[in-house]
Amino acid sequence: MGAPVVEFLALGPNSFNNLYINGILQLSNSYDVNSLSLFFPAQSSTIYAGTPIVLETVELTANVIV
Repeated sequence: MGAPVVEFLALGPNSFNNLYINGILQLSNSYDVNSLSLFFPAQSSTIYAGTPIVLETVELTANVIV
């Protein structure tokens, strides 16, 4: 098991997130993430203790060589 997350890094205008619950990619409107929290709005489903949750953050950068 992984350690608890203290902060979500690399969130910004040049990044995007993918959330996987039990290995299944979730729709972007089914959760909200900011630098301090991952929030799930009220739904008719249950996430059980021990269910794997992976938040993948991709940050895009550009290097200019002159």
